[in-house]
Amino acid sequence: GRDCSITNTATAQGYYIPQAGADPVIVTGEDSLTLGCIFADIVKTADVENARPGDMIRYTITFKNMSGREMYNVKITDTLSQYLNVIATSIMPVPQAGESLESGVTLGRVPANSQRTLTFAARVTADASEDIVNRAFADFSFRDAGGMEQTASTHITTVTTPIYSNQLEVVK
Repeated sequence: GRDCSITNTATAQGYYIPQAGADPVIVTGEDSLTLGCIFADIVKTADVENARPGDMIRYTITFKNMSGREMYNVKITDTLSQYLNVIATSIMPVPQAGESLESGVTLGRVPANSQRTLTFAARVTADASEDIVNRAFADFSFRDAGGMEQTASTHITTVTTPIYSNQLEVVK
């Protein structure tokens, strides 16, 4: 795992005159803020390279915590294609009450230097006529070097599955 810290130091200087006719008094102040670096990634894959209407596609979304800090409140959100019907009972881990792939599924805590996976299956709709494009990302929380709670999001990962029509036209 990777871990690092970034320190930002600010220095201010000014002066004031304590009384009329007195020499100015120079005042200097300095403060630093150190934040730990957090390395997280998300990867989404499909078990097929292309599909036809009626086919089943199994998706795997892996959240990777590549830092030395535990991440918690990890939630994966997946924007699904209109050409997919999710098999609700296939979603693992099982969503909490009120959760869905579109609103986010909670993975909970992900220890330092480890990963958690969300999987589900979906059937391609009969009217699928263009590529299936799905995008997923994760939101998460962590404690910075000063113990303050921070929240962040991963980049968006995209899986595109080309759709092939069941219709075959022979031209002579």
